[in-house]
Amino acid sequence: MVRRCLAAFSLLLLACESAPAFPGPPGPAVPVALDVRFAHWTLGTWALDNFDEELATQLAKYNIRVVDGKTRPRLVARVDLGLLGYRQAVDVALLSWGNREGTGRVLVPDLSPTTLDAAAPLVAAVVARAVLKDRALVPGAPAATPAPPATPGASPSSAPSPATGGAVSL
Repeated sequence: MVRRCLAAFSLLLLACESAPAFPGPPGPAVPVALDVRFAHWTLGTWALDNFDEELATQLAKYNIRVVDGKTRPRLVARVDLGLLGYRQAVDVALLSWGNREGTGRVLVPDLSPTTLDAAAPLVAAVVARAVLKDRALVPGAPAATPAPPATPGASPSSAPSPATGGAVSL
């Protein structure tokens, strides 16, 4: 009887695990550092630590490996939990060598630890879409071909890049 209860409980836990919204890139994991912060000063960081762990678990589903920011990786996912005057938003920005490559926003009812844990899969999907939007950000992947110049005689670098245009939304 105890074995059956444990087996049923294990199956329930496995059934609750969510699948990624889309497949990650094949090959080695893409290294990304996390920079998660509240919009206002708080006394402790335990809520951030729990959210960081859950976000790292969710990003692993997209073949994205979270690395320490002190290693100065190429990609940094900056996650702002709440905005000044608008606390129900989680803003996500992907920075590549300091340049903003992709952005997105997840709306949440509050910033409680349980809500943040529930929002981690959505935030991970926004980060993964920003990473995979331009294949040049993925190590070992072929670089995207540059867009043709908008006007005759203009250089390809003046054409709008697909990696910086528009916000990523869910």
